[in-house]
Amino acid sequence: MSNAFQRWLILELMRPVVLIGSLIEKIAKPFLGPRAIRASIQRQNQFAEEIQQELPFLFNEHKGRVAADESLRHPHPFDYAVVIVQLDDFWQRFIRGRGELAVQVAAKGAPDGWEDLPIVLELLGGYEAKSRLILLLSDVETMLKPRMSRVREAFSPSQYTDLKPQLLQSREYERTAARQLSAEINRRLYG
Repeated sequence: MSNAFQRWLILELMRPVVLIGSLIEKIAKPFLGPRAIRASIQRQNQFAEEIQQELPFLFNEHKGRVAADESLRHPHPFDYAVVIVQLDDFWQRFIRGRGELAVQVAAKGAPDGWEDLPIVLELLGGYEAKSRLILLLSDVETMLKPRMSRVREAFSPSQYTDLKPQLLQSREYERTAARQLSAEINRRLYG
């Protein structure tokens, strides 16, 4: 069998499968959609409560407030929950799902410039990450609480212009390292 014939045969056999899948989605969405949205909102609210309980210093000492993430629509995929804590000078975004936890920070005036908290702390000095993985909210407290004044100062409007080029350079370094790693993996897999 030629490759062209195999490709044609697969495409022809896939048409009914795609059609049936599309019909099932259109029929099931009105019934399952509201339930998925409720579950997603419930996970988000529960995560917000956990953040308030585990990281009270953000709310008591630094007057943080939980805000909705307008950039994402419900339902979030899988079991993901996203919570934003707004502080006076910067915002923090907590992301949890599929057994992972990530914390990102962004300047108040640049809410699209999210950066991973461990990277920011390394750039500011006084923190050397053994691993950039965050496992528990208590890890966030250990990382952030003693360095909170430094982070607030770095993300203040007067200092953020100095920090931003460093963040961009760090992001470019991460991208370059990821491309090199990807190229090496592909070279080893495919010769």
